[in-house]
Amino acid sequence: MSEEGAPSGRPARRGRALEVWIGIAIGVLLHIPAVLYVLRAPILMTADGLGWSLLPTAVAVALSLTLLFFRRTRRVGAGVMLAASAIWLVFLGPCIGLLFMFSTFG
Repeated sequence: MSEEGAPSGRPARRGRALEVWIGIAIGVLLHIPAVLYVLRAPILMTADGLGWSLLPTAVAVALSLTLLFFRRTRRVGAGVMLAASAIWLVFLGPCIGLLFMFSTFG
């Protein structure tokens, strides 16, 4: 029986949350051009414009999948993927939905 608070013999885990936050920052920085494009000219959003606003997400997903393959960069890749998902859920998804709801497409 071990006493409460006795060392377990395993080394203390080094905190690696900073790597995830760095990945989140990289993912957010990759999406700034798309957010600015959508805010700058929503009237000019056509099928071609929608493709240009999706490009940063494609780059972020490709970057995060590449980073997830390597053990040293896995947490940064997870952060980039978290940021890409959060941007879509919080900002780009509803904005594009409203754009198509009030437009004369289709």
